[in-house]
Amino acid sequence: MTKRVTATVVICVMGAIIAGIALARPGSNDPAPATAQPTDTAQSGTASEGIVIDQFAFAGTMTVAPGETVVVNNFDGAQHTLTSSDGLFDTGTLDATTGTGSFVAPTEPGTYAFFCSIHPSMTGTITVTG
Repeated sequence: MTKRVTATVVICVMGAIIAGIALARPGSNDPAPATAQPTDTAQSGTASEGIVIDQFAFAGTMTVAPGETVVVNNFDGAQHTLTSSDGLFDTGTLDATTGTGSFVAPTEPGTYAFFCSIHPSMTGTITVTG
């Protein structure tokens, strides 16, 4: 009888420890991030919303004012960059999953193409208004 009670207590304690670890893990209760669909010109938005990199795609490509600072958040499991095709702006390498960077939009109105220099098939555009 003592062995059965001891085994039951050990199992209960182990279960409580495992459950506590799972609940204490950062982000374990956070909702899953929205899934970005790959596009050549992702959705429009504002600079305060930023550009998101997720599932090897840019989302939140936007229209901004000349010289506005644009935030880029990498939620992917790989490193990425956001690099203008004409060399006008570049975030540098953004770390996997938690990398955040920014760039200053060009001062001349127009539409500017960008890509990931690590994964060149990832592309998007940003429009600078006049």
